[in-house]
Amino acid sequence: MREGMMLERELRYAVDEGFEPGPVLDRLAADGWAIGPATVVPIEDTYYETDAFDLLRAGLAVRRRCRPGAARLQLKALGRVRAGLAERPEFEIPCPGQPQTAAASFLLDAYGLNIEPARLQPAVRICNRRTVRRAEKGGTALECALDCVRAVPIQAGIECRFSELEFELVVGSGPVLERVATLLRPFAACRPVDEPKLLRALRLIGYAVPQCGLRPQPSGERSEVRSQRLFDNHGFLPDL
Repeated sequence: MREGMMLERELRYAVDEGFEPGPVLDRLAADGWAIGPATVVPIEDTYYETDAFDLLRAGLAVRRRCRPGAARLQLKALGRVRAGLAERPEFEIPCPGQPQTAAASFLLDAYGLNIEPARLQPAVRICNRRTVRRAEKGGTALECALDCVRAVPIQAGIECRFSELEFELVVGSGPVLERVATLLRPFAACRPVDEPKLLRALRLIGYAVPQCGLRPQPSGERSEVRSQRLFDNHGFLPDL
């Protein structure tokens, strides 16, 4: 399980329920990718927010991710999305018994965002049946995932379902995902998604999603020192 700060690069597509990824994977295989076997992983994400959506307004999202045998607390910057291609920093730590307290502490240390733990409440739960395959080519690796999502409102709203096809670059660098996007262009069933899964879920549930910041600026002396250490220790300093 990855831990600490990382730069997440992924390509995301909206697909219809019941979508079969076989033809897409065959196209990758024809381009020289070795496609591994499928593994089904159940994932449950609980996103925390304030009543005023302070995190989204700052361009951030905090979630508690539960996989079989493990729970992690993740903080994600929403970043920029162009034609389905997203690039954003993500920080991950073990999830304690009180995720709101840990999240509030990190938001203050890393971004200077001072939010009382009690104001962070569960906003939406995203249950995901993820079918994952690993694709490898010349020292580069992708995680190819078909997500069947069920978004459940915590307080009010309508439960919704949607599916997405994702390709995350897990080993390698360079314009790998851009090449994959070119290969997938003829597939009309794969429609590029230009909004994070959280925003899509909130919108479909019925929330009035606020205008979101895209590249939050850390503020305050303590925040800047903490952020510099977090990012530099992992080999990059994203333009937040």
